[in-house]
Amino acid sequence: MERENPFKKIGIPNKEVPKELKEKVMSEIASLKLVTDIASLFTSNYQATMASFFKVKKKS
Repeated sequence: MERENPFKKIGIPNKEVPKELKEKVMSEIASLKLVTDIASLFTSNYQATMASFFKVKKKS
């Protein structure tokens, strides 16, 4: 008993997407990527700053 994979039917036949919709989706993806990149910069720097702030220095 072999089942048919329903996911193989997705996108067959390939259909052309309207240009306006494609531009809108690509614009939203670019905006989300920018937001995640900025958030990544702030969170990684924040983590390093907090680690150095709480780090105990040994006295010589």
